[in-house]
Amino acid sequence: MLDYCYDYLYRKRKPRTVYDVYLDCYSEGYPMFNAELLMRFLYSDDRFTLTGGEEQSYDCFIGVNRKK
Repeated sequence: MLDYCYDYLYRKRKPRTVYDVYLDCYSEGYPMFNAELLMRFLYSDDRFTLTGGEEQSYDCFIGVNRKK
């Protein structure tokens, strides 16, 4: 699932909220996560950069770390 999130965000120019990414994942068939759990998984992966509020998924923006 994190690979799907990476591919989705890599094509986007601007960061998206974690809640927006969650809704896209849910519509693609990943209903087993809620937005807060997805945010924790994204924090654990160094391919993503998260900014904004860390408590609420709709205040936290996520982008792809393009520096590899």
